[in-house]
This record gives sequence, structure tokens and C-alpha cells, in this order.
Amino acid sequence: MFVMNQTQFLYNTSQKKLTFTDMHGRLFEYWTQSNLPPKLNRRVFNFDPPKTYSSPYVSNNQNTNTVDLQIGAETLTLDFN
Repeated sequence: MFVMNQTQFLYNTSQKKLTFTDMHGRLFEYWTQSNLPPKLNRRVFNFDPPKTYSSPYVSNNQNTNTVDLQIGAETLTLDFN
């Protein structure tokens, strides 16, 4: 076990799995010799999310060249084509 800045790292040699919990309590799991994908909070991490940006102010769908900026009821679309 290795502890750094309130983050705990554990390596299970029989499962070849690195596990750590960050200071916010998020659990990360990574298998070093397996085809299993990494997990975040026991859920498979999505390497291909539908949106590149998704916040109250900025939104962008993946594989598009536009970004929507929104403040209140006003929206501005930036087109990078």
C-alpha cells in the first residue's frame, strides 16, 4: 500500500489489479494484464462519450465541428467548419 495526498493505492498481485481511491472517494480500478476495461466507482469507464463537452455553459457533440455556448436563454453556436 502506498499513500500520497490522502490517496490510497493498492495492487492485488493475484488479480494483477491496481485500485485506488482519490480524496473525493472515487474508486478507480485498473487491471494490468487483462482485456478488462478500467472502472470508475465499479462502473466501466466510457472511452467514447457522446459529448466532448457537456456543462451548463458549453456543449459539443462528438465528431461535430460546432460548439454551443449558452448563458440563460441566449445561445451562441461556434462553427469550426
